[in-house]
Amino acid sequence: MQTDVPPGRMSGGPVLQTEVTDAITNAFFEELAEVGYGRLSIDAVARRAGVGKAAIYRRWESKLDITVALTSDVAIAAIDVPDTGNLRDDIREYLTSGRTVLTHRLAQKIIPDLLAEAQTPISSSASICSPVPCTGGSSWSRPAMKTLTLTGWPARSPPP
Repeated sequence: MQTDVPPGRMSGGPVLQTEVTDAITNAFFEELAEVGYGRLSIDAVARRAGVGKAAIYRRWESKLDITVALTSDVAIAAIDVPDTGNLRDDIREYLTSGRTVLTHRLAQKIIPDLLAEAQTPISSSASICSPVPCTGGSSWSRPAMKTLTLTGWPARSPPP
C-alpha cells in the first residue's frame, strides 16, 4: 500500500520528528499507567507530550492503534534475547529481560489494566477487545494475545 517513502516521512506528509514521537510515546505510557485504557484520551496524551492531537494522529489512527503499536513494540523489545551460544545463558537472559520489564513501575500498572480491559465486552470499535477464540471457551483480545504470545505465553490458552 505504501510506496517508497523515506523513513520518518509519510507519503505526501511532513517529516515525522523522532523527538516528537519519543515525547508522545513517553506521555502515552505515563498517561496509560495513570488513568488506564478506559479513561485514556488522545487529548490528555497530547497535552502531556506538549504536542497537538494532529501530531499523534499523523502517527497512529486511533487510541486502539497507538495502544497496540506501542505495547507491541515494548513486548517485542522485551523478548529480544541475544544468542549467547549457550542455552542456559539464553534462558537466563530471557528471564532477566522479562523480569526487568514486568517489574517496571509503569508495566505493573499497565499490564493488569490491559488484561482486565481484554475481558470486558466489546462496546465500540475503539475498544481494545477484539475477541479471538481460545481453547477453554475463553475469548481474549488480539492485542492481548499478540503481546502474551510475544512474551512467551502459549497462543492457544490464556495465562493462569
